Amino acid sequence: MQPKPDWREKGYWIPASKAGSMFFKTIAPAADRLLFCLSGGRQTAVSLIAGLPSIVVTVKGAKSAKPRTVTLLGISDQAEFIVIASNFGQKHNPAWYYNLRANPDITVTLNGRTSAYRARQVFGAEHQQCWEKAVKLYKGYEAYKQRAGREIPIFVLEPQNR
Repeated sequence: MQPKPDWREKGYWIPASKAGSMFFKTIAPAADRLLFCLSGGRQTAVSLIAGLPSIVVTVKGAKSAKPRTVTLLGISDQAEFIVIASNFGQKHNPAWYYNLRANPDITVTLNGRTSAYRARQVFGAEHQQCWEKAVKLYKGYEAYKQRAGREIPIFVLEPQNR
C-alpha cells in the first residue's frame, strides 16, 4: 500500500498557477491581516490555506517611510529567514523588495513574537543555495521564475540580537 500524499503537496499547484497567483496576490493580503489579528500574530491565511511557513515583515516604505506590513513565505535557515521576491511570477519586483533595499532594518513576527532583523540581498553562490532551499520547500517558485523571465531577488533576514 502506497503512502497517501500530503494534501498540501498536491495543492502547491494552486498558488503557482496564474489564477492562484492572482488570488493570493489580491485576496490573501486582506485575509492575512484579519487572521493575523484574530490569532494574536500566530496564523496567517497563507499558512492556513497553503500550509506554507509564513512570516509577517514590517518595513519602512522606501518613499513614504511609513511602516508597511507584508506576509511572506519565510524559509527558515537556522536563526535566519530566506525570502524570495518572486511577486507571484510577475515581470517586476514586489513593492516590499524596494522597501527592504532602502530600509533593511525590519521586524519579523512569527508565532506571536516580534523580533528585530536586518535584510541582506544575496548574490552568486549564496543566491543559488537559497534558491535551491526555496524550491525544495515550494516548487511553485520554478513556475514563477519561468513566468517572470527575470532573475528573482532573494534576501536573507538576519536577527539583530544574536
